[in-house]
Amino acid sequence: MARRLAMASLLSTTAGQLDPLFINLTSDEPHRLKMALSFARQRLALGHPVTIFLNDRGVLAGSRTKAKAASLTEQQVLIAELLASGGTVLICPLCMKH
Repeated sequence: MARRLAMASLLSTTAGQLDPLFINLTSDEPHRLKMALSFARQRLALGHPVTIFLNDRGVLAGSRTKAKAASLTEQQVLIAELLASGGTVLICPLCMKH
């Protein structure tokens, strides 16, 4: 009985074939950004609508003028590929200004 309930719970939390994906990126750590952006690219390729929200220190991945951004060129290429493939990228204007 408990096993059936666990399976039912698991099934109810599984994403659908084309459910949208929203990723909130708050880190400027290159590896964490790359993992999230690579996952987003894979999901987008499978047909999921993808929205990336860059906020807090994550906005540095969307900036070409900040000093830290120079170390995030690979991540910026992933962002450009997401945009070119139909993904959406939002950047917190308050975080960018800060």
